[in-house]
Amino acid sequence: MQTPAPKKRSGRPRKTSSRSLTIIKCALEKSPHVTARIVKEQNPGVLGEVSVRTVSRRVNELCYTSHKPVRKPLVTRRQREKRIHFAKKYQTWSEEDWLNVLWSDEATFNVTCNRGSHVYRRQGSDPLDP
Repeated sequence: MQTPAPKKRSGRPRKTSSRSLTIIKCALEKSPHVTARIVKEQNPGVLGEVSVRTVSRRVNELCYTSHKPVRKPLVTRRQREKRIHFAKKYQTWSEEDWLNVLWSDEATFNVTCNRGSHVYRRQGSDPLDP
């Protein structure tokens, strides 16, 4: 005995396809700061007739959630190498040697800020992963 063929689903058919989901996923992987509106505008051939809200729902279906970016120090490879070099160079200094060093503090201030920045991350991903 064979299983019956699946019945036609009720409701309106989807405007998006698996290809459009792949395009959305690639856009989010390439740039996590991108918005649903920008994804739609960058892909008019595939997502041209879909609303921004639909693109946002598809992002949600892909298990991406919107978060504020984690504030973390951005240390490059070159900076790490320079820190290690500094630590190895001065690891033998005594307390008296360090008392002769003049320390100064520097600070950078931004006059303008971007209050509405968000990042898309996959569920369970590490927010501190560079």
